[in-house]
Amino acid sequence: MTSSDKPPISESGNLTSFVQALERQKIAVRSIEAYATDVRIFLRHLKMNPEDLDARVLTNLQSQDIENYLEHLIDKHVSSSTIRRTLASLRRFFAFLLDKGFITSDPSQSVFIRSGRKSTISSELIISMFHHLVARQDSKSEIETLRYLRDEVILLLMVFHGLRQYQVPTLLLSSIKQPSGILTLTVTADFGIRLEGLILKKLHKYLLMRNSNAEAIFLEPRESEPVSVASISAVLKELSHALQFECTPKRLFDTYLSLQEDQAARQRLLEILQFDSQNVAQRAIPDINAGVR
Repeated sequence: MTSSDKPPISESGNLTSFVQALERQKIAVRSIEAYATDVRIFLRHLKMNPEDLDARVLTNLQSQDIENYLEHLIDKHVSSSTIRRTLASLRRFFAFLLDKGFITSDPSQSVFIRSGRKSTISSELIISMFHHLVARQDSKSEIETLRYLRDEVILLLMVFHGLRQYQVPTLLLSSIKQPSGILTLTVTADFGIRLEGLILKKLHKYLLMRNSNAEAIFLEPRESEPVSVASISAVLKELSHALQFECTPKRLFDTYLSLQEDQAARQRLLEILQFDSQNVAQRAIPDINAGVR
């Protein structure tokens, strides 16, 4: 094919053409690589070939499709800075397609990343949440003690490790493994939690007290059924009422993202909770390996 036979750039809305356009704009090489990677991953997520794009499919894309993809990245615990960069990359790509006539409207322009900081839970409230759960464990009812110990561990995992509410019932004892001497809880194929410090101690105690051979880690009290999403919602509503604030799964996850960006604050909170825990009488805790084999 001669150069005169090549289709005009308006008909070549693919990743290579996008990269070539960035190069003509004298964009830094590293920035071009980042843009290209973000766009490639997005297109493949949509089952599209980055080098053989269908203009009709791209034209039919809605802002909701992009928002759903960003939510997918959040679920995979991608950092907020990477998510912001991804949106910037997609906006640049769709602007290129629009400018070259490959699409007639840009779905990325109406997509905005809502700041999680506005809905984060303050350090004072985080401490109050766990004080409430620990206080409720001081009960004459063993079932009540067990329930609130379970809820404390779940909330620790949600706030400090980004565990999502819907993932809690799926956690299995067989997912606790010890590669390289570090206990790790596998949540999904690409998401694992290192079990150490306060969370490991609390999980030890819970596994001892629940006294069950069930494979699910978190159970309904005195049952072999996995804890339900409704049960987790119930404790969040209780915390909301007791502490007079809105405690929702989204706020817990936004708080996790905020603490990921402020590791010093995260460490301070864990140290405070660890100190408080040491002042609460606890029964002996056995080796966790006995509970996960």
